[in-house]
Amino acid sequence: MMFKNPYKMDNDLKPEERTLLKAVLANLYEVRRTFNPRLKEIVNIEKYIEKNPSYLQVPLMRASTATILQRTENIKNAGKNLAKVALHPEKYWDEFVEKLMPEEAEEMNEGAETLSLINNFEKQQD
Repeated sequence: MMFKNPYKMDNDLKPEERTLLKAVLANLYEVRRTFNPRLKEIVNIEKYIEKNPSYLQVPLMRASTATILQRTENIKNAGKNLAKVALHPEKYWDEFVEKLMPEEAEEMNEGAETLSLINNFEKQQD
């Protein structure tokens, strides 16, 4: 989808539409920059659009039923996995620590030792 250039005064945009379109395009460009760090911050937007008309292209695509169902399945699976970890954290602790950097893993293991449970009844018997 190609937006109209809000910086050109020869199109039929109303002033409030121009303002909104400028904000939307700026936000979309910031999103693009998060996925592509090579994109630089734009200093003079009007000249940039003249050189790069692709700035006005907005990738919009209707989701298919398959996409929606897949997203729903992914959410369900994530919930099931979270429930497994919450109910039996001891089973997943080693797997979690393996994915960490060595320094972080060491800190996590030290923290786990200090957070071990103490049975007060055993202490009273001594």
